[in-house]
Amino acid sequence: MLNWLYQMEHLFAIHETPIEDRLDFCVFFLKDEALVWWQWLQKQKGGDVTWPELCEEMRLQFRPDELDDPMTVLANLKQMGSVHDYHKAFIKLAYLVDDTKKNLISLFTWTERRYEAEGEA
Repeated sequence: MLNWLYQMEHLFAIHETPIEDRLDFCVFFLKDEALVWWQWLQKQKGGDVTWPELCEEMRLQFRPDELDDPMTVLANLKQMGSVHDYHKAFIKLAYLVDDTKKNLISLFTWTERRYEAEGEA
């Protein structure tokens, strides 16, 4: 669902869609659990939901539980298979962390060194 939201935001940026026009367009494409959730949210807010509120509420509702603290998950990430698989898992979490590129690179290499050290033990 979060990928869908990202795609919607990207689409709106490309077409320079005004904020006030985004909500109705997106709601039209909601299905299943997301549509039921939208109906509940609208009822809770008295029918008055803005696009920024929808985005924030959607991120909170559909974010995987393990991403409540992505930096901790990142710090504890272990390479269990190939470096490629580890890198994919790292990137999936890294974009959620507000940190500098230098610190993320350091964290990436630190977890790699930790994995190698554990493998030698």
